[in-house]
Amino acid sequence: MGLGISLNEAVSGLQAAQANLALISANIANANTPGYSNQTLPETTQIVTGQGGGGVSTGVAQRVTDTALTNSLRDQNSVTSAASTLNTYYTQIQNLFGTVGSANSLADTLNQFSSALQTLSATPQDRVAQANAVSAGQQLTSQLNNLSQSIQTLRSKADGQIGTAVTQANTLINTIANDNSEIAQAHALGQSTATLEDQRDLAVQQLAQQMNIQTFTRSDDSMVVLTAGGKTLVDGIAEQISFSPSGTLTASSPVSPLTINGLNITSDITGGTIGALLQMRDQQLPALTQELNQFTNQLYNAGQVATSQVQTINGVPATGDVISGSIDGVAFTTAPIAAPTAAAIAAAVQAQFVNIPNIQVTAAGPNTIQVIDAAGNPLTSSFALSAGTGTETFTANPAANPTTPIQVMSTQTQTTSGTPAVGDVLTGSIEGVAFTTNPIAAATTAGIAAAIQAQVGANIKVTATGPNTVQVTDTQGNPMSSTITLSTGTGTETFAAGSPSNPLPSTNSGLSGLGTGDANHFFSAVNTATGVDNAATIEVNPSLVANPSLLNGTAAVPSPGVAAALARSIAQSSPTFAPAGNFTAPQTVTLSQYAGQIIGQNATAAANANDNSQFQQGVLNNVSTQAQSVSGVNMDEELANLSVYENAYAASGRVIQTVNAMYTALLAIVPSS
Repeated sequence: MGLGISLNEAVSGLQAAQANLALISANIANANTPGYSNQTLPETTQIVTGQGGGGVSTGVAQRVTDTALTNSLRDQNSVTSAASTLNTYYTQIQNLFGTVGSANSLADTLNQFSSALQTLSATPQDRVAQANAVSAGQQLTSQLNNLSQSIQTLRSKADGQIGTAVTQANTLINTIANDNSEIAQAHALGQSTATLEDQRDLAVQQLAQQMNIQTFTRSDDSMVVLTAGGKTLVDGIAEQISFSPSGTLTASSPVSPLTINGLNITSDITGGTIGALLQMRDQQLPALTQELNQFTNQLYNAGQVATSQVQTINGVPATGDVISGSIDGVAFTTAPIAAPTAAAIAAAVQAQFVNIPNIQVTAAGPNTIQVIDAAGNPLTSSFALSAGTGTETFTANPAANPTTPIQVMSTQTQTTSGTPAVGDVLTGSIEGVAFTTNPIAAATTAGIAAAIQAQVGANIKVTATGPNTVQVTDTQGNPMSSTITLSTGTGTETFAAGSPSNPLPSTNSGLSGLGTGDANHFFSAVNTATGVDNAATIEVNPSLVANPSLLNGTAAVPSPGVAAALARSIAQSSPTFAPAGNFTAPQTVTLSQYAGQIIGQNATAAANANDNSQFQQGVLNNVSTQAQSVSGVNMDEELANLSVYENAYAASGRVIQTVNAMYTALLAIVPSS
C-alpha cells in the first residue's frame, strides 16, 4: 500500500468525522424540536480496485424511527383528541342539566311545579295559589325551552367547529402532498429525505388529531393517506374535503355531510376532533332532544283534564242502518236508525242504554258523536256499521280515554264512615247497573272492593285507594259514577260519593298544530303527533296565564277537583315513555323518574368521558415516550459520539501529518536534478 492510498484513506476519515460532527451538532440543536428524529450517517468501506481498502464513504443522513410505534402514535392521537373533545361537550351538557338532586335541575323544577299543584289542591279557590301554580308551570316550560335552545346551540357550535377542523385538515393534507413531492425528488437525486420525512410525519400526526386515518409508504418514500374507510386523501395529489357549516341549527335542520369530490365520507370519520364533533352533532345532542321531546309530550298529556272521546263519522249513513259497538266495554246493537244523521245515530245508541241513565250519547256536530257520563266524564267507545246501505265508518279520537295512564281523569271516590264487619252485604249501582255483593270476607275497604269487583265483571275496576276510600273506574282509568249502601250485616258503614271533576276549562290556543287542539290542557304549543322538539315550544295555556282562576273551574261551575286531578297526575301517573335517544326500550315511570334518568345518564356520561379522556391522554403519553426513546435525540449518546468523532478527526489528521512527514523525508533523499 502506497503513501497515496494512506493519504486518501486519512482524508476520507477526516471528511467522515467532519460530516458526523456536523450531524451530531444538528441532532443536539434539534433535540427539542417537535417531530425531529435522531439522524445518523451510514458509513461503508471504500474499495479501490486492485489495491484493497480505500478509506471510508458516508451516505446521506437517515432517520432513526420505528414504523409500528409511529403508526400507534398516529392512531392514539386520533383517539385522545376525540376523547378530549367529547369530554368538553359532556361537561357542558352536565352543566345544562345539573345533577340528580341539585337545585334548578329539570327534576327539581318539575317537583316545584308538582308542589305548587299540591298546595293548590288543598285550597283550589285561593287566587294566590292559583297564580303560583301557573307561575311554577311557566318556570318549568321556560326551562324546557332553554334546554332545547342550549342543545341546538351546542349542535351549532359543533357544526361550526367541524368547519374549522376541516379547514385545518385540508391545510395539512396539502402539506403532506407537497412534502411527498420534495421527498420523491430528493430520493431521485440521492439526497437525504430525513428532515422532509420528519416534517411530513408531523403533519400526519396533526392530521390524525383532526380525523382517524391510515397510511402506507411507496418505494419512492412518498406516502399515501386514506380515511379509515379507504377513501384517498393523498396519493400524488391532495384531495380536499368539502363541508358547508349550517349556521344556526334547529332539531329539524338538515346538516352538511363531509365529501371528497362529491363522495360522502362522513361515516368514515369516527375518530379525532372531527369524529367527536360529528358524534355530538348527529347522535348525542339529537338524542337529548328526543328524550326531552318524550318528556314534554307526556307532561302535556299529564296536564289534560277530562277531554271527552269523540266518534267522527266518515262516509254517508243511510236510514235503516244498524250500528253496533261498545261503551266502556258494554256491547250494544241499535235498532235501524230513523234518519241518516249523527243525531239519529246518537239517539239509536242512547236507546240501548235506557237502563243506564248515566251514559249520555249526543251528536256534537254534523259528523261527530260524543259519549260521556252524567258528570261529563269521558267514556271509551267503539262504533261500527253492522247492517244497512250506508257507507259510514267511525274514528275514535282519542282512541281511548285516557290515551295513556297519564291523562288526567278525576275519578269519583266513595268515602266510608262507620265500621264495616265481616259478612256485611252491600248493594248499589255503577253507571246505573245495580249490584248486590256476597258477604264481605274482611272488614276493610279492600274487602268491600273485592266483593263489589266480583259482581261487576272485568270491564269495571273497583279498588281500595285508602283505609276508608273505594274508587270505581273502567279498565282505561276513566271515572264511573257509583252508589254503595250497606244492605245487611252488623257493620255501621255508610258511603259518601264524591263528585267527579269537570274538565279544566282552558281554551284551545291554536298553537299545538293538532286537530283536537289543546283545550282542557294546562300546557299548549305541543304537537304530540309530529313534533320533534316540543320542548322548544311548550308553554302554559294562554287562557290559564290570562286567568289562573280557571284552575278552579269557571265562575258558573266551580270545579275544585281540577287542581287535585292535575296534582295527582303530575306527581303519580306513570305513562309509558316510548324509546327515545339513549333510552332504547319503553319505560313506564313517573315524570319525575324520567327526568331523573335524563339527568343521571348525562352525569354518568360526563364522568365516563372525563375518565376516558384522562386515560387516553395517559396512553398517548406512554406511546409518545416509547416513540421518543427510539427516534428522539439522546443527549448522552450524542455527547459520547461527539467524543468519538473528535478523536477520529484528530487521528485522521495525525495520519495526514505522518504521511506528509514521510513525503517530506522522501523528497529530501531524492537528489535534485
